[in-house]
Amino acid sequence: MKKPNNSIATSSKIHFEDSEEEEEDIESSSEDEKSDDSIDSDEEEEIERELAEVTFEELQKARADGTDSIARKPLLEKKHRRANKNRPIELSSKKPVKSFRQVIQAPKRVARDPRFESLCGKLDVDGFRKRYNFLYENNLPAERKELQKRLKSAKRPEVISELKNQISWIDKQLKYESAKHTDAEILAEHKKKEREAAKQGKRPFYLKKSEIRKQRLIEKYKKLKASGKLESFIDKRRRKNAAKDHRFMPYRRPGLSSSNAAAEAEEVRIQIQSFTESWQSSLICSGLVIVFSVFRTAKMYTSRKKIHKDKDAEPTEFEETVAQALFDLENTNQDFKAELQDLFINSAVQMDVSGNRKAVVIYVPYRLRKAFRKVHLRLVRELEKKFSGKDVVVLATRRIVRPPKKGSAVQWPRTRTLTAVHDAMLEDIVHPAEIVGKRTRYQIDGSKIMKVFLDPKEKNNTEYKLATFAGIYRKLTEKDVVFEYPVTEA
Repeated sequence: MKKPNNSIATSSKIHFEDSEEEEEDIESSSEDEKSDDSIDSDEEEEIERELAEVTFEELQKARADGTDSIARKPLLEKKHRRANKNRPIELSSKKPVKSFRQVIQAPKRVARDPRFESLCGKLDVDGFRKRYNFLYENNLPAERKELQKRLKSAKRPEVISELKNQISWIDKQLKYESAKHTDAEILAEHKKKEREAAKQGKRPFYLKKSEIRKQRLIEKYKKLKASGKLESFIDKRRRKNAAKDHRFMPYRRPGLSSSNAAAEAEEVRIQIQSFTESWQSSLICSGLVIVFSVFRTAKMYTSRKKIHKDKDAEPTEFEETVAQALFDLENTNQDFKAELQDLFINSAVQMDVSGNRKAVVIYVPYRLRKAFRKVHLRLVRELEKKFSGKDVVVLATRRIVRPPKKGSAVQWPRTRTLTAVHDAMLEDIVHPAEIVGKRTRYQIDGSKIMKVFLDPKEKNNTEYKLATFAGIYRKLTEKDVVFEYPVTEA
């Protein structure tokens, strides 16, 4: 029996199986291609979304140089942590060595100033001034003129401010150089005289800085008198000092009548005129210019010791008279010497109180008010002898602070309010008497008057000055007050 031939069937079956495998491969490849296409399309869509958020300016920059201008987030530095809470932090010792290392220690560079080095020679001030004199005679004045021209044409505020600062700096330099030049001339003239005196066997006298300043004032007085500007200079200095003194006076209250204002203006005008005349008479004295400087220097060691004004302001003639009286009391009266040695005043004013009666109001530092109160009775008695017919009142210098703006965090000290300062001034005026009571009475016309009751124990020392107390308080505060002593029942 013949065996069946299965070769053809087997080959056909194999072929059929191969075709199926090929079909599967094709299908799988097509699926892969589809998945790749979908991934690519997703990436393109994501890129398009990112590009839609990029600004046009960044796109232009990217097209210009091809760089990526989108800011990248900085990589966070790796924080070193402990592997265990009971172990310290471990750091690697493998660190790159710097390319530049200092193998040999070089000597340290020390900054040297040639002004303080002996190798650079000694500074010749006169030679320096002669060599660079052209800066102060030609360059700085020419630069100042140029800045003045630019200032006239300037319109911007910051430019105007800068030009003014430059002009002010040049003025200070020229003024300082002029003062130095004057001091050098004074010193040279003094050395010349001393050399001649030394040839005659006399001992040399070295000029102090205070003497040089005094001689400079004399030269300034000569120049002002020769140019005819002496009166204007004195008047300007007087106004400047008066403006400084006004800061220690209380603020004027509103509602001052025009008649009182006119009377006070006339009084100020008369005081200014008398002050100017007194200065003229004291300065023009037998053609000697030393009067101005010597008078100022002498007062510095006598009456100036007893008056200290704010920012070294010049005292008025009346203030110097009061200071001189205190100085005389300190040196002539042994009882006052120890107590008045450390006391001084700030200012002094003369006031018209009632009728032809006048009073002297002396302002003392606030920190010295207790020391003045210890000698108040004897001091006032001696000063009233020197200023015959005038009552003397001592007040502590106080300042009134304006109230802060609404909503401001600045604290307002109660001791510097208008009411507190006026009450403290009233206590100073009536000292040594104490205030035992106050009453405020309102009249029919709307005005009010305050009655102040004083301690009867000091009636003998204060009774004759009650009108003066009321007049001074009215001048300083524009408030009417009546002083009385309480009636004691028998």
